[in-house]
Amino acid sequence: MRALLILSVCLILSGVSHAQVTRTLSYQGVLTTGDNQPVEDGSYQFTFRLYDAVDASSAVWTEVQSVDTEWGTYGVVLGLIEPLTVVDFGNPVWLGITVDPDSEMPRQLLTSVPYARAPEPAPAAATSCAMEYQTRCGIDCVDLSADENHCGSCGFQCASGESCIDGTCQSSEVVP
Repeated sequence: MRALLILSVCLILSGVSHAQVTRTLSYQGVLTTGDNQPVEDGSYQFTFRLYDAVDASSAVWTEVQSVDTEWGTYGVVLGLIEPLTVVDFGNPVWLGITVDPDSEMPRQLLTSVPYARAPEPAPAAATSCAMEYQTRCGIDCVDLSADENHCGSCGFQCASGESCIDGTCQSSEVVP
């Protein structure tokens, strides 16, 4: 029977936009023989299953891939063939792996790495400014009608010798 030494599991939830999140899971490991030696380089048939409980009798998601190994190491991206949309990553999820012709290896609880999950919406206090006439530009609250670094819009800087007046960069030289 083959054994599996897990190198790392990374849950990758990369945001395409605020409205849509592409869900894929990157998984890397080392496939070994029963005596803990790397398998021969080659292509192996893997079946990946995700479960909502460590002892669940049926998977909520299944994907089959032909996976190449080198010195036993492999890396896959799950969810490219069978979308992961049916999986609730807000609750614990276990990964089961079968390499033909063997039975499923012990299931692994998936965990996310820092900043890999979709961001939580910011609290209202972090997105609004204290003064009604101010606009948030990055982390700063500015007055777009008077700020020379954000004149009329965030990031629009007035040239040297100009001032921001009513949201427009104007020459600050006094004409006699």
